[in-house]
Amino acid sequence: MPRASGRIKPRDRLGLNDPVEDEPQPDYGEGKEELTTGEQITAVRRDIYNTNEDTSDMLDAAIQTGANTNKQLVQQREKLRKARDDLDEVDENNMEAERQMNRLETCCCISLIIQCCCCCCIDNSPIKKKKKVVNNDKERDMKISKQEEERFQKRLHIAKTRKDVQEAQNKEGLTEEERHEEVHDKQLDLLSAQLAVLNDVAKDTSEELKYQKDVVMPDLRSAVGEQRGKIKDLDRRGQKVLRS
Repeated sequence: MPRASGRIKPRDRLGLNDPVEDEPQPDYGEGKEELTTGEQITAVRRDIYNTNEDTSDMLDAAIQTGANTNKQLVQQREKLRKARDDLDEVDENNMEAERQMNRLETCCCISLIIQCCCCCCIDNSPIKKKKKVVNNDKERDMKISKQEEERFQKRLHIAKTRKDVQEAQNKEGLTEEERHEEVHDKQLDLLSAQLAVLNDVAKDTSEELKYQKDVVMPDLRSAVGEQRGKIKDLDRRGQKVLRS
């Protein structure tokens, strides 16, 4: 817009004062009707209901994730158990190899003295087999089986409380306030039941990890180390016999 002197302002020249059609104008609440008290209460109740539903959905997802994790941990323990059982078979083979090595060493010692290898037919008394290490897997499995029954009952309780929420929503003869209070109470019961199951799932995860860390893995590492030592010893003795 030209000034009184006839000159155009710089902002007018750049078009900065021109109205922008697409630019949203601030809403100062003019012309907007305020909610009545009843509408505000209804809106708050709706928010409470939706929040409870969202929380319930998140708990369901967390429970499912935890259950899948525990299932994978059990499968991992089974693989570790299988590896431990395979090491028992390796131990038996190593003991047989040690028995044959004892015969070979005895034969070579005598042959050096009397230049006779007929002693190779001598069968030394077999090495006594060690008793297999008995771990607490059976005790652990029995505990899990017992807990699984308790978990199943708690999941049934979740299903029942979820059904109670639906029934409260459709219950006839209730005012809006009474319906809200009853549905809210049932939702809280549902959340409580879900939290109880989630707590059990987290506890199972913790116990399984601790069991594998404190029992399964140390036993497996010990067995692997023992068999590695036996194999190295047999190799050393075999090399010595070949050089003699």
